[in-house]
Amino acid sequence: MIEEKMAAGFQLIQTNVEKLIKDKVGEPDIEMEGNLQANHTTYADKVSTQKQTASNFREIMLATKNEEIMEEHQKKRRAKNLIVHGMPNNSADNDKEFINEMLKDLQIGQINIKHMERIGNNNNTTIGERGRPLKIEFNSEEEQYKVFSNLKNLKGKNIYIGISVREDYTYSERALIKNFIEQAKAKNCLLYTSDAADE
Repeated sequence: MIEEKMAAGFQLIQTNVEKLIKDKVGEPDIEMEGNLQANHTTYADKVSTQKQTASNFREIMLATKNEEIMEEHQKKRRAKNLIVHGMPNNSADNDKEFINEMLKDLQIGQINIKHMERIGNNNNTTIGERGRPLKIEFNSEEEQYKVFSNLKNLKGKNIYIGISVREDYTYSERALIKNFIEQAKAKNCLLYTSDAADE
């Protein structure tokens, strides 16, 4: 009895798999041939269209894979960076001096900076105003992590009020974070409206 049920189950699975293969590959059956004749479409036309679809599918898969590889490459490249927002607009020498003082205030020992530069559009801010974000590239991910995980040591120092330090996210990550924040705001707004209505 059990063997019969198992055999029937395997037969059903095999039938479903064969049907799926026919649907995907386009193997002709009586119903399909009838439809082709009714639509004045040859089987060769149908197969050609399916080959084109398969080719398009492969192109989409390759493009998606390439995007994933590029995203991973971007993440790896940015993993050594930090972005400082809210710094006054100063000369490159003043930026370097400010960051070196910040690193000292972190009290984490010697940290070497590989490169730093202002990023984004130059909005012609005057000296002393809040300027463009400053990107800092460290020599290793370990140094970046050491700095980022000890930013709490800057708390309470007036010189760092209004300044934030963030990781260097990729465009996709920034879009995801932005979307998440917007959803959270919308949810909070609904909760606030709901609470106000209950009162």
